[in-house]
Amino acid sequence: MKNKVFAYVCAPFEKDGFPVRETQEYSQSLFRLGYLPICPNVMFAGFLSNTVPSQKQARQDMSLEVLRRCRILVVCGNNITEEMTQEILLAERLGIVTVTFDGLKEVSEYTGSKTPRG
Repeated sequence: MKNKVFAYVCAPFEKDGFPVRETQEYSQSLFRLGYLPICPNVMFAGFLSNTVPSQKQARQDMSLEVLRRCRILVVCGNNITEEMTQEILLAERLGIVTVTFDGLKEVSEYTGSKTPRG
């Protein structure tokens, strides 16, 4: 796993009707494309509840902190939640490359490369 690009998985949280299973599938696909997927929805779901306001806020804050350390944000799915919008805006402000999962997959298939250079 030397020199893998950290790819932040930007997807709706389970409470928003997006099962963790689908988020895991996106992460697995990103891994196969050569990225190191970083998925707060899966990472934090095991110990933080989205129904407890203080825990939901802690999850959102930690997710944004993790995003700051990534090189690419991958928007997964077609429904953009308010929380995802915050992640996308932060990535834009920090100059983090933002792509859709489908677009990233298309580029990878077209170029035959797995991970962007840089």
